Amino acid sequence: DGLLWRTKQAVREGLEEARHPESAPLPLEWEPVTSTGGRPLGLVMAPAPSPYLWVLDCITGLFRVNVETGDKEWMGDSASSGKRNGNDGDNYNYNNNNNDEEEEEEEEEEKMLPFKLLDDGDFLSNGTLIFTDASWRFNRTRYLWDMLENRPWGRLLSYTEGVGIQTLRNDLYFANGVAISGDQQVAYVAETSRMRLMRVFLEGEKKG
Repeated sequence: DGLLWRTKQAVREGLEEARHPESAPLPLEWEPVTSTGGRPLGLVMAPAPSPYLWVLDCITGLFRVNVETGDKEWMGDSASSGKRNGNDGDNYNYNNNNNDEEEEEEEEEEKMLPFKLLDDGDFLSNGTLIFTDASWRFNRTRYLWDMLENRPWGRLLSYTEGVGIQTLRNDLYFANGVAISGDQQVAYVAETSRMRLMRVFLEGEKKG
């Protein structure tokens, strides 16, 4: 049900009982904060002093939750297809249209594609969230189909206050984990189905 919890007290360092709850009562008291109504896969805390915990729910979309008040805000469940970057030369017609003439006319037209498998996120120091949608084609119950097709259905996305959700790269192979470099210039994305790490430039001539 996408229920998020928080502790009422901190874990005491080195407390053996916390590692073996079957042999001793847990020292933590838990309380529910809110629910996203789906299945959260990624949780990332915004840079201080922001009180927001960002939740990447692979069913209901992107949320931010105020950890102090428990208030949640739904931020979106889709993003533009963007232009194909040409990762390994793969291309796909987003329109799924069999008319060759219409395909040619609409080739450059961007489409809104729903999130199917929001996965992980990391923050830039300016407060922009960089996050992954592992596949816009298959949801969590069919993720193995994505692996079998081995096509670049994954995306790297961003959310900036006042700008909204943008597509940074849209030709990644099951874009799973993401981490921002120390100089804030690069996002490292784990492409699970290709068993490799991709470097996506966020600034400069190589951006995207």
